[in-house]
Amino acid sequence: MAEKSKEDILFEKIQGEISTEVEKIKSELEKGKLTKDDLTTAMQPVNDKVKQLEEMLGEKKEDSQPVYKMAEDIQAQVDKLNEKLEAFNHTGKQAETFADQLIQKAPDLVSQYNEKKHGKIELNLKTSPIDMGLTTAITGQIPQAEREPGIAHEPKRQPLLLSLIRTGTTNSNKLEWIEKETELGEPAFKAEFESYPKRSWKSKVASTDVKKLGVLAEYSKEILEDVDYFQAELRRDLVEQLQFVLDKNILEGDGNSDDLVGIKELDDTLTWDNDDFQVANPSLYDVIAVGVNQVETAHHNPSVIMMHPKTAMTMKLTKDDNNNYVMPPFAAANGVRVEGLPVVTNTLMGEKEIIIMDGSVAQLVWKRNWTIDISDSHGENFDKDVLAVRLSGRAALKIKGTDAKAFCILSDYDTAITALTPSS
Repeated sequence: MAEKSKEDILFEKIQGEISTEVEKIKSELEKGKLTKDDLTTAMQPVNDKVKQLEEMLGEKKEDSQPVYKMAEDIQAQVDKLNEKLEAFNHTGKQAETFADQLIQKAPDLVSQYNEKKHGKIELNLKTSPIDMGLTTAITGQIPQAEREPGIAHEPKRQPLLLSLIRTGTTNSNKLEWIEKETELGEPAFKAEFESYPKRSWKSKVASTDVKKLGVLAEYSKEILEDVDYFQAELRRDLVEQLQFVLDKNILEGDGNSDDLVGIKELDDTLTWDNDDFQVANPSLYDVIAVGVNQVETAHHNPSVIMMHPKTAMTMKLTKDDNNNYVMPPFAAANGVRVEGLPVVTNTLMGEKEIIIMDGSVAQLVWKRNWTIDISDSHGENFDKDVLAVRLSGRAALKIKGTDAKAFCILSDYDTAITALTPSS
């Protein structure tokens, strides 16, 4: 038998060290004893040694197939451990348990009680932002089900207006600005000794208030232990639900004490009008073109066309009398742009509704962006082992009255198509 080279001996030594470390880490994971920081520390020397093996193999892979296969097997085990580390990274650092905190702070609690006959200690998880990076440990020799992380849910619509208008911040509870109401007179050319025309205007103070939006949800503590990535699911669900309500409010809020003044409630928005246009065999394309013209005639720059997905499909399937698809010059071949403007579809819109707008004139101004808190002291939650999770934010919608005509609102495109048809 050929004597092993120094390189092979060193390779086997390093391979043995890696195998020992991997088995040790796997054992600790199975017992549920490793935190994210522990795993990060344990994996660092393993990854360093795997890198060392790769450098030793270098260009000699083909000449060292048995050794290389051994390295591949090791790498596969290391990759699985690194995936576990990524899972820790995804959910954040493991939160300190109530029991751990209670044990640490119990002496202080006893001291308070002996001195004052009552005591109080603060546990980090009680009112701090969520930090629940718990993972499900697999223990014992009984086969365990492999659970997919997260919680399945039906697909939902994406927010519409939140991505189409501007955002900003404020430190105040009220936003104010000055608007011109009535303008009189304008400059003119005059002959020598003639008086210049007078010009004046009236103005008013306009304002909008910051409004609060929030939700309180309750969950059993068991779910924190049973569902991987619950923190991510919780944030996704609550933030998503609040975004839906805020999105709808920006469009339809009636301006009462709790709601924003939504786009549809603005004074002086444009109602679709065809007084200057009559078109033979009008289609949806013609209706949209007239609406875009109205916004431009009001000296605004339309940026987007919003409609229901069914409306967009109706537009794409429109045919002329010869059964040819109608693709006028102002429509792109894929039907997603009309008059050079993007068509955005969303089920927030009514099936017959179209809105053409200049999104730059609307601004969502945040006093406090989304804030999430968690507590076990809400109601009887402490007795029931239930956590209350609160997500809230404060914002105002600012659209100046002088910009109301940046929005052309069409409630029923069938009526508009009829209106464009020349009378016989």
